[in-house]
Amino acid sequence: MKRSFTYALSLLTIILLSFSNPLKISAQTNVNIPGDFQSELGCPGDWQPDCDNTGLSFNSGTGLWEGTFTIPKGSWQYKVAIDHSWNENYGANGVPFGPNIFLNLPSQRSVTFKYDPITHFVTDSYNNLTIGLVGSFQSELGCSGDWDPTCKITHLTFDGNSGLWTGAFYIPGGSWEFKVVVNDSWNENYGAGGVLNGSNIQLNQPAGGVINFSYDPNTHLVTTSPVTVVIPGTFQSELGCVATPNNYFGDWDPSCDFTRLTYDPNQKLWVGTFNVGAGHNEYKVALNNSWNENYGLYGIRDGQNIPLDLPCVSNITFKYDPVSHLIYLTFNTTCICVNKFYDANVNGYQDYGEE
Repeated sequence: MKRSFTYALSLLTIILLSFSNPLKISAQTNVNIPGDFQSELGCPGDWQPDCDNTGLSFNSGTGLWEGTFTIPKGSWQYKVAIDHSWNENYGANGVPFGPNIFLNLPSQRSVTFKYDPITHFVTDSYNNLTIGLVGSFQSELGCSGDWDPTCKITHLTFDGNSGLWTGAFYIPGGSWEFKVVVNDSWNENYGAGGVLNGSNIQLNQPAGGVINFSYDPNTHLVTTSPVTVVIPGTFQSELGCVATPNNYFGDWDPSCDFTRLTYDPNQKLWVGTFNVGAGHNEYKVALNNSWNENYGLYGIRDGQNIPLDLPCVSNITFKYDPVSHLIYLTFNTTCICVNKFYDANVNGYQDYGEE
């Protein structure tokens, strides 16, 4: 009898435990996404937890509350409200009564919201958006194959300054084709002319080189342009850069070929070696022969000039990392003394030897 009682008690415990989570979920009879876009979706006003136009539906297959809405272009905020009331609500990172969640849409688009009733996290398909290139060149870039929408190597990065998704990749010489995919899937893809499910985009590359891809989320158009990297600075005139009324007597010229770097696909760095004169020097990195995109100290866009103090003429190799935007320096000097140089990566002076 004791054995039977133990079995019955264990069975009762399992039944109670199995019902504990479903009871917690089923208590949430309504889940809503109140926000400042509700009036655009037909609600009488914004931040209304009782408007069913932004209500989610429980998906028993995933265990999540889900809903998809077409939201206009704009900068929006939202939260999650339970049972048509603010008495129970969750913000960013599932925090009860937490901060609003931001949703910045560059164009009108369909957004899917998913709320986990256990963790109280809510995600939306735009903040978790990925934009990638798929094409016949992916295997050359390190993907396991071509036309692979899940390969992260050819993902683009959102540029908040321009509102574009961009990426620079070394494309070998040849004739290539590609498209743009959203969220690592063929479900949403754009081809020539920004057309949904459109034809492949052609890319003819006479010789290998770095190509900058820019995707506009408003028009879904992709533009391509060769990437150039130049080291403009106070030493350019000494290296042959010519003075014009706009470039400070030959210095600070982002288009001068004498301080242009070359992309090394093996190192995945832009590299160039130049003789830099003694004294206090300063420089930056400029892309595409323009100041429109430049990087300074610590790889910061539009950042401060990078100082370079040299006691004698030095043969310096500049290595630019297009991911971190940092510049690394290596030296070959014939100075007859112990010399130091300023290393912007460690924010200090380093010895580079005694000859």
